[in-house]
Amino acid sequence: MLPGGLTDELSANFAGVYTIHNGLGNVLNNGEHVDDLNQFGLRSKIKYEINDSWDVLIGGDYVHRNDTSDCVCSALLGSDISQPPGVGPTFRPRDTYTDVDPPPYQIATDYGASLTVHGRMSWADFTAITGFRDDYLVSVSDGDLTSLSVLAYQSSEGEQQFTQEFQLASYGSSPLQWLGGLYFLKANAFDGPRLRD
Repeated sequence: MLPGGLTDELSANFAGVYTIHNGLGNVLNNGEHVDDLNQFGLRSKIKYEINDSWDVLIGGDYVHRNDTSDCVCSALLGSDISQPPGVGPTFRPRDTYTDVDPPPYQIATDYGASLTVHGRMSWADFTAITGFRDDYLVSVSDGDLTSLSVLAYQSSEGEQQFTQEFQLASYGSSPLQWLGGLYFLKANAFDGPRLRD
């Protein structure tokens, strides 16, 4: 993370994350790996002080994640159902079978932005907050942990969200303090499983 002042009126911070590791599990029937991870993200805020009474804060973030962790669940795990050799399931930790090519995975992308305007008027503090957020996830799983085409499926979900807020708040040493505001939210969301072809 890098915080700091750029000028007397302008300041900012930047933060980032990058994670990568190879798969810790083996797909026994095709030589692939599961439980790998590739993740990249950024976050930043920039503040501009217009004068002694007014300032503007802009924020944004982005993260993209592509991994094969948490994608293998089994309806047969713990059962005594027998399968031919090389088909599965296996009960060894981190090893699996699958008919999904590429192996089960999930891809998630999340990003958002916000704008905050704050000012002190002669009779109240004013704050306006505008925000936007977009989230999307695709997950492909193999529920039977075998090389048979039985319980492989794909699900997806996502949301877009816009918010707007206005606040007026009293200030000073008066024993009577007050706060008023308006809040608006509009969101579109979708989710649901989809059987793979």
